[in-house]
Amino acid sequence: MQGKIESLNEKGYTILLKQNPRIIIIITPIMKRVFLSTTYENMMFVDTTLSCDQTSSAITLVFTSHKIGGLLLACAIHTEQNESNYTLVFATIKEAIEKNETSKKFEPDIVITDDSTAERNDLRTIFPNARLILYAFHVCQAIWRWLCVTDHKVDIMKRQSIMMRFRNIIFVTDPEEAVKLYEGLTMDEYIRTMPALLNHLSNLWERRLEWCISGRVDLLTRGNNTNNITEASIHILKDVILQRCKAFNACALVDFVTSIFENYFQRRIVY
Repeated sequence: MQGKIESLNEKGYTILLKQNPRIIIIITPIMKRVFLSTTYENMMFVDTTLSCDQTSSAITLVFTSHKIGGLLLACAIHTEQNESNYTLVFATIKEAIEKNETSKKFEPDIVITDDSTAERNDLRTIFPNARLILYAFHVCQAIWRWLCVTDHKVDIMKRQSIMMRFRNIIFVTDPEEAVKLYEGLTMDEYIRTMPALLNHLSNLWERRLEWCISGRVDLLTRGNNTNNITEASIHILKDVILQRCKAFNACALVDFVTSIFENYFQRRIVY
């Protein structure tokens, strides 16, 4: 592994390796250009996919937004998904991105993630000035799953209407209208008979600035409220690059990312 890293670094890549726990950060030439170019915006998308090799390594991808789609800023291969590990991952990503450009700091204003507590806590630690918001899709998915849990005893005939009313709260752009929709939902005769549901809605409402579109009117998101960018790239990584197979080990994953994945993005950007 060390020999491969030295060889790649000589070719213009930036590869950082840390042990115990193992973390490999990959910055390819195209990723460097994204960060250094004027196309880089202070908006970061983060997503992680698990079990990518025989040792169950995870891959965390960091993107920024551009008119041609999502552009990769960094890729991390790591073995654990706990808070302490994510802290090291994001700190090392920041170190790697800034390594060859001391005049430009990697300090995103907005970070969009799914609702992973460990991941979000560590992002707050590494990027204290960033505003963390949630993918709208993940919020919709989470509320639907909650409604469908048998133990919560939500009437099967009521689930869809509750889901649609909550979805309206998510996507309305007027803060006052969002408040009215929430109050209307919580005053619903059926919902008033469901203490667990009321409590769940109340807990979500307390975090509305993280997921409600009306809470982002002061942010320059350019309409990036869902996880299309990261989900599409995760599918490309899993289906096209890895072909739905696990790599032999982390060393093989480095090969896939630095050669096949890099060439794929290069062709897509050019053509």
